[in-house]
Amino acid sequence: TPRINGTPIDGGNYQSKGIKKIEVYGYENPTTVNVTGITLSQTEAAVTIGGETLTLTATVAPDDATDKTVTWTSSDPTVATVANGVVTAVAAGTATITATATNGTDDTTDDKTATCTITVTDPDQEAADAVLALFDALPVADAVTLNDKEAIEAARAAYDALTDEQKALVTPEDLAKLTAAEEALAALEATGVENIQGNVKNVKTMVNGQIFIIRGDKTYTLQGQEVK
Repeated sequence: TPRINGTPIDGGNYQSKGIKKIEVYGYENPTTVNVTGITLSQTEAAVTIGGETLTLTATVAPDDATDKTVTWTSSDPTVATVANGVVTAVAAGTATITATATNGTDDTTDDKTATCTITVTDPDQEAADAVLALFDALPVADAVTLNDKEAIEAARAAYDALTDEQKALVTPEDLAKLTAAEEALAALEATGVENIQGNVKNVKTMVNGQIFIIRGDKTYTLQGQEVK
């Protein structure tokens, strides 16, 4: 234990009045235990926009480290933010969350770090992308045939099922492709009915009154009689 020994000063107005010795005692600083490592509860995770937050837990080693202070940072706050280990999704993308054990000093040479890769997904964008994939699979208007009817109707049904927020992610140009395909299909179907009407007498004569007109699996109604 460090100490200071002194001899009383005699004389003057500050004489020691018989004190023989002065000893001043102090306390040495306790032994500092530095951080040797840090780990996170997860190294990879996925979060969704508008969903629940994700909480990461940092474990500092050793247990008896003098200062277990941890700071948190995000490599891209426009994708995900972090505060005290709580991760919040901002936009679709990937960000790295870093936890740093600082030993309570400004010296960064003895810092220990651990990271977690966060993948942020946007459910609205995913729903819109699924519909866009159906649009992309449609033929251009000039190439539409009656066989494309099912795909065209499926694309329309998928688009109509989107929420307003999801529909806003579908561009007018993308929607125009669906509309053009629908118009081309309607024109083909109208032409098919006209052809049936023009040939129905001959078909009736040939098959003794029973009408069989094959145009894919389309069902037509002609003069009150269902024609397949």
